[in-house]
Amino acid sequence: MGETIQNYFEKTKQYPNYYSNEDFSTICDGIKKGIDKGVFLVKRKDETDLSVFEEKYGYTLPTEINDYINLFGHPCIRGYCNTKEFIVLFSVLKKEEDSSDDILFYENSLISMAKDWEKMDIDGEVENKPIANSLKELINNMNVNPNIRKKEENKCCL
Repeated sequence: MGETIQNYFEKTKQYPNYYSNEDFSTICDGIKKGIDKGVFLVKRKDETDLSVFEEKYGYTLPTEINDYINLFGHPCIRGYCNTKEFIVLFSVLKKEEDSSDDILFYENSLISMAKDWEKMDIDGEVENKPIANSLKELINNMNVNPNIRKKEENKCCL
């Protein structure tokens, strides 16, 4: 998973304004210094305790999601997986004065998204073929479109 995330952020480097509309003002200074220099992927020195998710929802998160959260601090991962599917994966950026576990509860983070999934009333049927067979495959197949900010409807930020 680490290599997959690194490859994604390498793709975004070719578009210098890719994160220009993000609000990074509330994140902790250690990560903010890197982001101010254009480094959007920061190796984590701590880990988030994901047991709260298991306690609340009754199952353990897959290793890929655990790695997505605990390997690096990074902005949200977003892109097109095909011509019509726009995907946004939550950011892993700790706010100043917060604990490593607090990132699970931010707006547009894992727990808030899980709550939204619980409330969803899906009309129609599930597609016959998923857009990816794993989180790694999903991220690897994302198209980092230089005009993504114009097409994006939902902004993901802290």
